[in-house]
Amino acid sequence: MRRFLSDRRIIDIRAWQRFLLVNIGIVPLRQFSTLRAYRRVWQSAAPLTQNMSDLHASLQATLEPTFITAYASRYSEPTIAQALDDLLRQDIAELMILPLFPQYSSAANGSAIEMSLKLLGQKKFIPQVRVVNHFYDEEFFLNPLTQSVARALDAMPQVDFLLFSYHGLPVRQLPCQLSNDCCALASNRLCYRRQCLATSATVAKRLRLATDFWATSFQSRLGRIPWIKPYTDEFALQLLARGVKHLAVVAPSFVADCLETVEEIGLRLKADFIKRGGKSFTLIPALNSDPLWVQELSKFMQAR
Repeated sequence: MRRFLSDRRIIDIRAWQRFLLVNIGIVPLRQFSTLRAYRRVWQSAAPLTQNMSDLHASLQATLEPTFITAYASRYSEPTIAQALDDLLRQDIAELMILPLFPQYSSAANGSAIEMSLKLLGQKKFIPQVRVVNHFYDEEFFLNPLTQSVARALDAMPQVDFLLFSYHGLPVRQLPCQLSNDCCALASNRLCYRRQCLATSATVAKRLRLATDFWATSFQSRLGRIPWIKPYTDEFALQLLARGVKHLAVVAPSFVADCLETVEEIGLRLKADFIKRGGKSFTLIPALNSDPLWVQELSKFMQAR
């Protein structure tokens, strides 16, 4: 947690302010609640660790033998440094860096890319490098996501509403900080909020969902500064007041289920929704190692 929050791309304030905030404010207050959350979902490993391991194994088995893959975590093990060392020892000629965050944000994609390139810059031999900084609009992501949501909705006995929930960002980390409606500007390609809204709209259009059947919200905010709205936890309860009793939630900013999906949405928000009068609550799983996702991703990697 300390390594994560100490990243200047995560908390974008002055270094001394970030140090005090993280080490005196956030970590001492949140470490025990985070530990309790992990204990609720821990099996043989953390959900993200297990799901990424399964995805990596399935992907490697699908790729042609000449393709070698490694996966890494930005703040824990296996580290980016370890993954790069493993790959470079095999005398590769070309390297693809693919942060598994469909929508671009400086805090996630930017941080992973920056660290990867920094470590590569320290090597004597640097292979040809290709960087994929987002893929929210790529067919290899949209097709499996749409089909996954369709299967889940078809399997539910009743559903009144579908909520697309994305990991939140502080408003100040958006290119325009929500002034002048930047998300409507075609020129603002790397606006995180715009990419999230586009993901939801594309899936909804492909599934022919009525406009009053779905919406987009943002989860996992931290602190008191303004984050992108609407907030998932508040919006879900507002839906109850509108008569929604059977809710489905999908989190398309995550391709592998993790604490933010399994515990925050699948357990905490579900319990709150049911406690306040909801009848059913379904968290649609992330793509994880879904066969179609693995197949489409492998095709994309081999075609580049």
